[in-house]
Amino acid sequence: MQLLFQNFYEIDVDQMHVQKLELSQDLQDFLQEYMAYCQQDEKKEEYEIMEPYSESMEAIQSIFRNPTQEEWDQQSHNIVTSLLECEKESLAKIYPSNLDVKRGCCVQALFQIESDQYQYLIAKVEYDAWLDGHTLQNTYGFSKEKKKAWKMALIDTSLINGHVFIEKIQGIADRKSSYWFSSFLNMQEKRNDAKNTYRAYRALDQELKTMVETVSPRDYVLLKDEIQKTMRKPQDISYTNYVDTLVDSHTFLDPSLEPEVIKEALEVLPQRKKFDPVFKVDPQSVEKKRTKKYKLSQGIELCITSEACDFSSKIISTMFHGKKILQIECEDEQVYASFIEEEH
Repeated sequence: MQLLFQNFYEIDVDQMHVQKLELSQDLQDFLQEYMAYCQQDEKKEEYEIMEPYSESMEAIQSIFRNPTQEEWDQQSHNIVTSLLECEKESLAKIYPSNLDVKRGCCVQALFQIESDQYQYLIAKVEYDAWLDGHTLQNTYGFSKEKKKAWKMALIDTSLINGHVFIEKIQGIADRKSSYWFSSFLNMQEKRNDAKNTYRAYRALDQELKTMVETVSPRDYVLLKDEIQKTMRKPQDISYTNYVDTLVDSHTFLDPSLEPEVIKEALEVLPQRKKFDPVFKVDPQSVEKKRTKKYKLSQGIELCITSEACDFSSKIISTMFHGKKILQIECEDEQVYASFIEEEH
């Protein structure tokens, strides 16, 4: 992989101004480390381009079609200008909430992987105030140790007969910087069965914890048991139908819980939590999530793993001599024998 071009822009949203910074040797070294960090960051998610292309995406396409110094200088400046406009619009929207757009500098780089394969990187770099040890005054700069990508996009392409083919888009943007993909790049996160399964399971669990567990812990456990059964085997899920079946087939022990209200709350989760309403269950994506630990007493925990089947019917609570007791069905003879109390 060969680095063809790179630049570094300071973005001043308050003054609506962008300024290209000179690349000293120290700054070039910093950028090399930062770009390597972005390329290797495991937190990246996959994205796909939406129609129509944004101005910045059109400029990026122009760079891929004509990867020359002149084209790079012109289009990379246009991209940063587009970013400034998007940040200005975002700032206007969030201003009433006393929120702010994080200040920083923009890194851009173009790499050539093969003769007809390229990779474009754009990222916002953390730009912080530091206390100068000699002057005891604030100065501004970048930490070489603490690297963080607030917002980043990494685009891999192939160039065939003058046509640009997007191979892969990866990126990062925190929830407060939704404009980075929505308006600046006009992209959306690419979903797959693994992500859909994970997000659906997590969203269902969180919503039921809020709505059901606080009222009736037993109803929550029974519903979660049913969800675990579903997420244990690959199968096609139509989410709305699944929610209807899940709630309608459950007899609520607490009469204050209203099934229709719960269904309504669960049915809007795909929009709220960003997963597709139709997907194929990927059991491995929620393997760790399906393990639950309960603290019984000091030093003793009950661990229910993903392999548990109908665990809610094998664990029953009761009272014995004024003490809260859990009765647990045991299928292992040796374990059972370990807890048999000898008669005296």
